[in-house]
Amino acid sequence: MEKSYPFYNKLFIMISTKNITKKYGDFTAVSNLSFEVQAGEILCLLGANGAGKSTTINLLLNFIQPTSGSAAINGLDVVKNPIATKNFLTYIPENLMLYQRYQP
Repeated sequence: MEKSYPFYNKLFIMISTKNITKKYGDFTAVSNLSFEVQAGEILCLLGANGAGKSTTINLLLNFIQPTSGSAAINGLDVVKNPIATKNFLTYIPENLMLYQRYQP
């Protein structure tokens, strides 16, 4: 039996990017990336070091601004609605520095 949530619709697009690009000076980290992930799907980014995986995640989380293009989470633009879009994402960084800041 499938769970039903008010915001859950298999045909609803939860994550989308449209021609999103991120440049650092002359270096292009992500170039015109467009994709959609529907509700209930799982997204996995695979690629070599420097392929733009982390940059794409940072763009979706609005940790960095795109040079051009747009990204949306649950239909909300990540640049215009940065806090609201984070309600729909979970991000676990490779290196979590939280515990090194605390001393017993």
